Amino acid sequence: MADDVDALRAEYERLWRVGRRRLGETTNESEISPIRNGIRRGISAVIRLSPSTAGRLCEVTFSLHALAGSKHFAYREDDLHVTVRSLSYSQEFADEENLRVADYVRILRGVAKRYRGFRVQFQGLTASSSAVMAQGWPVGPPFQSFRQELHERLSDEDLLDGPESDEARTIAHCSLVVFSDPVYKPAKLIDFIDSHRDTEYGTSIATAIEVIRYERTPRRVDSVTIATIHLG
Repeated sequence: MADDVDALRAEYERLWRVGRRRLGETTNESEISPIRNGIRRGISAVIRLSPSTAGRLCEVTFSLHALAGSKHFAYREDDLHVTVRSLSYSQEFADEENLRVADYVRILRGVAKRYRGFRVQFQGLTASSSAVMAQGWPVGPPFQSFRQELHERLSDEDLLDGPESDEARTIAHCSLVVFSDPVYKPAKLIDFIDSHRDTEYGTSIATAIEVIRYERTPRRVDSVTIATIHLG
């Protein structure tokens, strides 16, 4: 377990080294909005955050958004989540009637029966070249065990797709602000993240997993729930 925490900490620190440099150089990336059949933001399995934790992170998101600038995408409180797995690049015909999506839901339900719930502690901010995130730290082994078992089940049925086709995801962050333009006040944003690298935001408890697709509107990107799978 200690090895898992150390590896996760190293990944968050690596992200911040790159993100901090790119923000300082004002060369942050612009996230691509989801395009039907595109390679970004297809079908994902996610867990939502407990209301108290989501509320705290929404407050810090407001501060981050003010420093990043109004053109950037800030997650709403009810849309904050941790991705369990990116299931597919494509979101064509993304509903539970689609055979491939139905297979994802069936497999998720089969694995979910053996898990009672997940706890994720949120402590510290980090950033990549394209987003600011809250660092998530799974409490105990169940969350990563679920991811690994899901990966194996998908492999058994030749359903490995998307960015995690080679191995199960290990990072457990919650994205707060996604860049879509040059940052408004990069130096102040860097200072803000640096001063909150260890700030506690609470522990979230999840008892269900949602299968979602992303929907683009003129002003934002929303996640749309296709199916809800209860744990246990």
